[in-house]
Amino acid sequence: MGLVRQASASNGARAEGFEIKGNRVVGVDRNDFARRMLVLRRRGRDELRVLAAEPDVIFSAIAKTALE
Repeated sequence: MGLVRQASASNGARAEGFEIKGNRVVGVDRNDFARRMLVLRRRGRDELRVLAAEPDVIFSAIAKTALE
């Protein structure tokens, strides 16, 4: 996954003189998923279901790493 955006409420609050618990929100993308989806939508639901499950594994690994 590639990082496409990020935001931090704690950084924004700090700029205005407030301290809040640290946090960060990130947006990620992998363009190949969209391209594959467009091809598979013409072929069948089962293949799309398999494709739709792939990001779940990736996001689970990202979350696990973030919590370590």
